[in-house]
Amino acid sequence: MLRFSTDPLANPFYYLDYLDYLLDFVACRYQKLLHPREQEYLINFQYLPKDARALYARLLQRKGNYFRVDRLEYREIEDLDRAIEDLIAQQFLSSIKGQRPDLDVRLRTKAELAKLGALEALNLKKASRGEIDEAVLLKNYPLPFLPIIQLERVGLFELCQYLFFGNRHQNISEFITADLGIFRYETVDLESAQAFDDRSLVDACRLVDHMRGWAALLDKESRKLNRDPDTERTTALAAGLRTLTAMVPVPEDTRNSLLLRGLDKLHLALGQVHERLGLIPEALSCYQHTERAPARERCARLLLKQNQYPEARVVCEQILQHSVDPHERAYASRQLSGPKRTGEASETRRFTTERLILALTEGPSVEQQVINYLSSQNQLAQHTENHLYPGLFGLFFWDIIFAPIAGAFHHPFTRQPADLFEPDFVRCRSDLFRLRFDELSSSRFRAATLAQNWHAKKGLSNPFVAWHSLELDTLEYVVDHTPWPALKAIFERLLSQLQTFRSGFPDLLCMTAEGYRLIEVKGPGDRLQSHQTAWLNFLADLGIPTTVMHIEALIETSGKSG
Repeated sequence: MLRFSTDPLANPFYYLDYLDYLLDFVACRYQKLLHPREQEYLINFQYLPKDARALYARLLQRKGNYFRVDRLEYREIEDLDRAIEDLIAQQFLSSIKGQRPDLDVRLRTKAELAKLGALEALNLKKASRGEIDEAVLLKNYPLPFLPIIQLERVGLFELCQYLFFGNRHQNISEFITADLGIFRYETVDLESAQAFDDRSLVDACRLVDHMRGWAALLDKESRKLNRDPDTERTTALAAGLRTLTAMVPVPEDTRNSLLLRGLDKLHLALGQVHERLGLIPEALSCYQHTERAPARERCARLLLKQNQYPEARVVCEQILQHSVDPHERAYASRQLSGPKRTGEASETRRFTTERLILALTEGPSVEQQVINYLSSQNQLAQHTENHLYPGLFGLFFWDIIFAPIAGAFHHPFTRQPADLFEPDFVRCRSDLFRLRFDELSSSRFRAATLAQNWHAKKGLSNPFVAWHSLELDTLEYVVDHTPWPALKAIFERLLSQLQTFRSGFPDLLCMTAEGYRLIEVKGPGDRLQSHQTAWLNFLADLGIPTTVMHIEALIETSGKSG
């Protein structure tokens, strides 16, 4: 990506540089997906004078589509009036010339309306803003002309932004973090990873994204109603929920993972809102349209509440057969009351425990105070927690994580693939992972790959590598002192559920000349969580020494002489 200056003094048009870059990127990569009229508008925009394009870029980043001309002031734009005229001429702005009395009122402050005499004339000094607007419009109170402009072609630029980022939540602020050096990104072959090749797919994905936004609003309202019940609002919410659910499209092409992921998330969200409102049949219907966790678990729970025990049992059996989500599997296993399945965490603890009495002080964390204690005992310890094995995973499989899989990367600001925590992440790269595991069985290959990627990638964003918490010599030590079958098992467990299993590792790595052990530190009153216990047992089963160190505070006593 080209580098721009984000310093408004050195480059006051930096925001326009970003927009120009985004539009050029989309025009080069997705031109065939744009309708002829859309292409024409983008060409016309690029031929506008710089002041006009800068003003439009400014307004795009503001809330709303209506703006008072007298409130627009940008120092870098020399001729604001001419910029407005140029944008109106090319239909990127329109002038609201008395056509919207409501805007004439709404865009004025209460203080302005008072100064114009409206509040006193209509006896509105103590009225609310809504009452003021309604009365001024109803009485047709005369107000001086207020020049207002409306932003046009917003949908076209939203389309371009969606094509660039692949979602609705990222925006041009990503450019700023990149140019300030806050993040540095891996370079990915974006041509090979192109997400969209059909306009109908783009439109379907955007529709589902918008519907997910609407579902989020309904979810927020349902939570409010849980806290403050209201029959009328609940009825209205249920009606809106039914309407939205009926609008959910059925995909014509069931092979496109991007669209299917969006639909899965949408069905799950709608099911949760239905369930919260007590609409059980509708909730079950939504959950049955997706296998995304925890949809099947929610189905089983609802069926049990309905006393449909055989049906709930079938769902639990399906979970144990097909789901990789540990929480769903644990729930299903409990319900079926059967033996633990392979990979399920056992309640029996197979790690060791220690108790350590320390004179705890304020300031340093409990973990750091344990490190200091171990250092006094000639033991070298570091706080690695969830960074050690995930960091090794990120470095060993770097090129696979950033492999140019279609739909995984949309733009140059690539912190991680879009499907990283999706069920099909491993499936789409199964051959690559299989080959890499074979290669990593060689200790020479492990050493070379670790060192090479450390030096070549240092500082680049990777969802598993926390550069500030790791050192190469520490990682090399762990790799040298961990049998490959154990490392392989850890990586395979990570891959089985990346989002869940990337956390829960012990806090400390304690190294000696003979080897290392992992220590989970629990301060006074702190307890192990289930995902921590699962990792501790798993690591212990692999022959990696694991300890839970319970810290007790030293209570000092002092006597007073009389």
